[in-house]
Amino acid sequence: MIVVPKTTTVGIVVSAQKAISHHDPSLADESNSRLFNRRPMLVSLNVDVSGASPGGVFALNPVPPDMVEMFRQFSVPEFVASAFVAAFVDAYNTSDGMGHFGNADKFQALRNRLKQAAVKSFDLCQCWGVLCEAMGVGVAESKHLFRIVTLYEVPRPLAYTALGKLIENSAGYVTIAQYWHDQRKLAERGAEYAASRGQEEVELVVVEPSEAKAQTSAVVKLDVPAISENSLRHQLREAGYRHLFAVLGIERGDGPGWGVLPEMVEALFVNGGNIVKGASAPAAAHALAAKIRTAYRLVDLFSGTTKAFWLGTGKLTGLRCWLVCRENAAALPIEDPLMDVSAFDMLDSVTETRRATERGVGQMIQNFETVVSGAKLYAEFDLDRYTHPLTLGAFQAALDTYLADRPELGGQSARGYGFVDGEIVQSLPDGENLKAQYEASLVENREALRAGLIDGTLTTGVEVI
Repeated sequence: MIVVPKTTTVGIVVSAQKAISHHDPSLADESNSRLFNRRPMLVSLNVDVSGASPGGVFALNPVPPDMVEMFRQFSVPEFVASAFVAAFVDAYNTSDGMGHFGNADKFQALRNRLKQAAVKSFDLCQCWGVLCEAMGVGVAESKHLFRIVTLYEVPRPLAYTALGKLIENSAGYVTIAQYWHDQRKLAERGAEYAASRGQEEVELVVVEPSEAKAQTSAVVKLDVPAISENSLRHQLREAGYRHLFAVLGIERGDGPGWGVLPEMVEALFVNGGNIVKGASAPAAAHALAAKIRTAYRLVDLFSGTTKAFWLGTGKLTGLRCWLVCRENAAALPIEDPLMDVSAFDMLDSVTETRRATERGVGQMIQNFETVVSGAKLYAEFDLDRYTHPLTLGAFQAALDTYLADRPELGGQSARGYGFVDGEIVQSLPDGENLKAQYEASLVENREALRAGLIDGTLTTGVEVI
């Protein structure tokens, strides 16, 4: 049987020379704290979980009678997640409703900070510490410590899974904790207190999930730090754009659209462009797209849109990125000592202060996570097997330009973050010759290509952008 690969794959390794700043907007809250981008994945913990149990967590966290049925339906990690938040509220709301959580805003802050703390943590002890710092509270009173430490002792597989529950539904667990806290006060302070609140005294009940719900797995879902493929794709695309315009002798100007090119033409090569609202595709859109892709091989590689129609699927059909770390080791086709290091151990927390004027105007403190310098990323690019040689040459030119021209990943390069070095570890066959052919084609057709960019026709004879 003859198997013909459907793609040609090129691999690179980039090494962080400066810390990488690359943040996940979905994890942002109202604070100035930002978390590094993460990606959910299943991770084997390589531990024996046959006897894993939460120890005394059930006994130390009795529940109100009207919550018994709910908790019996919960899994062990769900109960642990609930008990964790309830313990935090109990520890820092100690003055009869006038403690740290004396108003709704504090509970909203807890919801936001809880999700971030769970994402940043690999066990409940770390999560508690991160949450204390985020909420601005100190060490709990001694009467709460045994209950808290018992949560710290939950086996790591259970802790990982409980943290995942907190990430998925922080609002739900905060709501449970609020009600549980109120009911716990009714139980602990007796009939007189309950009567003063117009309620009946409550007797708490120790409950455990059913045996079927108590199973533990050594494989858990974790949000692992990751570099997004989209970030690298953008860097490669812009490098190809810089190379193309340098060969054609086109100056970019001081900003998008401020040089000789229309703004939308520049956008096509930088980010793919956008279809204009209300625009109607011409009848010959397919033929026009084919002509544009033949003239501008970068468009054939990455695709994009004119003002009225899409230019079809690009020949760069696949892009995969892996942080070189223990969690990704099974997927990596390379060998590196960093494969023994956890991605979580590559994170650092950075705090920066913007300088204020002499009168104190303009100062702002921000905190964000980075991946430390020395970390590595492995990336693979898949090119369709029917890719034209000149398009392959455009890819090689873009890759060479990216790796040679102060490559960066992530954001905040103006602040000194994200600078990397890179090397090709799996080459494009005959790549340098293909690149030379591509550059020769650009030089040969230079005037027509320049004119098509400047007048917005992209060599079609019709204004398309």
